[in-house]
Amino acid sequence: MIELKPASERDVFWNFARAETDSVRFSKYYEPELSVEVLDRLRLNDRAAMSESEWEDLSRVVRQVRGGVLELPLRLGAVWYFGNLPVAILPGVRVMNLPQFVAVAPTRTLREFVKALDSGASLPGDGPFGENYRRLLPQFDLSKMRGIPVVVSPSITGPYELIEGVTRTSIILSKSTRGESALKAVPALLGISPGLSDYPNW
Repeated sequence: MIELKPASERDVFWNFARAETDSVRFSKYYEPELSVEVLDRLRLNDRAAMSESEWEDLSRVVRQVRGGVLELPLRLGAVWYFGNLPVAILPGVRVMNLPQFVAVAPTRTLREFVKALDSGASLPGDGPFGENYRRLLPQFDLSKMRGIPVVVSPSITGPYELIEGVTRTSIILSKSTRGESALKAVPALLGISPGLSDYPNW
């Protein structure tokens, strides 16, 4: 990651929620739990209007929906940064250690994952992930991306693991590999926790 600037847990919750309230796969878990006002603020990226109680609700719902991937870095006290993830290192970034991801990409590298998706692979037990990826691939527009990808690592220099934004970064890598994109870096959030090294399956 390059061009790092300090961020906070609230930045993480906000970007998870912005992306996932706009997601076919996850919006159904957020909409019943958040007020219309908070959903509107997320859609408009209007953080300034958030009250303390709304922040509490948002943090609770993100933890409830995505605690499986956020629990460990939050519990280990990850320090968060905004930065840019160079497209050149995307091939070696890891996807999460989920059975449906490992089934098509045993090395867990984004390179192998994207190759499998582009060959038409379906992820076992993960519903429409592959279909959603192929639907979004031709129409993806970085400027319209809601929320930014989130990666975690034991150090600034990696290895990096994506915990939010797998579809979007996969599309960016696919387009870059085929010469359809000249994008050099992707805005992202980085959570650093040296304690991650103690968990071989993180």
